[in-house]
Amino acid sequence: MALIVKDRVQETSTTTGTGTLTLAGAVTGFQSFSVIGNANTTYYAIVMDNSFEIGIGTYTSSGTTLSRDTVLESSNAGSLVNFSAGTKNVFCTYPAERGIYADASGNAIALGTPASATLTNATGLPLTTGVTGTLPVANGGTGITSLGTGVATFLGTPSSANLISAVTDETGTGSLVFATSPTLVTPILGTPTSGTATNLTGLPLTTGVTGTLPIANGGTGTTSTTFTNLTTNVTGTLPVANGGTGVTSSTGTTAVVLSTSPTLVTPVLGVATATSVNKVALTAPATGSTLTIADGKTLTASNSLTLAGTDATTMTFPATSATVAGLSILETFTASQRGTVTTDNDGSFDMNVTNNFKCTPTATFALTFTNITAGQSGYVLLVNTGGYTVTAAATTKVNTTFLTTVSAAGTYLLSYFTDGTNVYVTTGGIMA
Repeated sequence: MALIVKDRVQETSTTTGTGTLTLAGAVTGFQSFSVIGNANTTYYAIVMDNSFEIGIGTYTSSGTTLSRDTVLESSNAGSLVNFSAGTKNVFCTYPAERGIYADASGNAIALGTPASATLTNATGLPLTTGVTGTLPVANGGTGITSLGTGVATFLGTPSSANLISAVTDETGTGSLVFATSPTLVTPILGTPTSGTATNLTGLPLTTGVTGTLPIANGGTGTTSTTFTNLTTNVTGTLPVANGGTGVTSSTGTTAVVLSTSPTLVTPVLGVATATSVNKVALTAPATGSTLTIADGKTLTASNSLTLAGTDATTMTFPATSATVAGLSILETFTASQRGTVTTDNDGSFDMNVTNNFKCTPTATFALTFTNITAGQSGYVLLVNTGGYTVTAAATTKVNTTFLTTVSAAGTYLLSYFTDGTNVYVTTGGIMA
């Protein structure tokens, strides 16, 4: 937002009260306030009859309004004027309260605090009263407002003696050291972080050095001359080549294993990292697995074998040697194969239980099969001695006389077959 002043800007308004003016359009021969620009401020004057108001306002293009933000002078003692009904003239002005002009002597009036100014050609600026702040070194100043003790003397006569007086926290006396290889007389170096002592002389060994000189540097590597207690006076492990064991701890008994192919008798291996045992490749699981073989038992595989299933699944093999049949292979069974007979007296037969059922109803029932599996067939021995009425579920398919037949008191052998959707049931009639 900027303060904009334009010439010959005048419009009218019929707005009443002390609020924002709605502008009604430019007066003939004048510009409208749109030249000020949306959201910019300007100096304004409002005049109607004996009422007037001069101030600073903000022009808004949406609605063509002018807010009355700051009153500089008015017929209401410098406050907002409560304009009554009627047409007001609203125009840009240059108020005396914001004017810059020369006085009777030709000098500009006091500028106050201008937002900015360029003093390139200004003269007569009094440094003691006309400026504020501290001139930095980059602009030819010192960057400070006072000098420390002795600094002025040193600046006037920059000698080593005057420098000592001008600085604080110094150490030592004498002349300044400027050379890269100065001669220092009896300096106390303290504890330097590094140094090369190749040409140093006069080092007292009893007080000038610390630590123990190792054997590699001509010392003994020890501060004691007594070696009777080897557990405290020596460190490290004596290798086999020097008559030792080369180890500091052991587990188990008998001989130490040193060869690459030792024979281990009943070892406890713990968690081995090997990937094969006696040419048998082992694939490590992601977290852990268990292979259990009962005591005294043998697991033999003469061909590649893959076992798949779900957790907690148990497969029980026959007690005698036998051949496992394949589901997708044509098999010839040499021994009798039979299923169990399941008694289910409610007339609903679960095909996942068995193929053959026996049913002795005690009430009317609907002949129903559940868990229907395509290709399954079998028998139902229906002992309907009570002559209970039999109906058929939607998926149980029978001929037109079947239900009447089996609803009569008697014993019936029902045979069934399923295609996976429906179960088809027949009977040969009542049995003697």
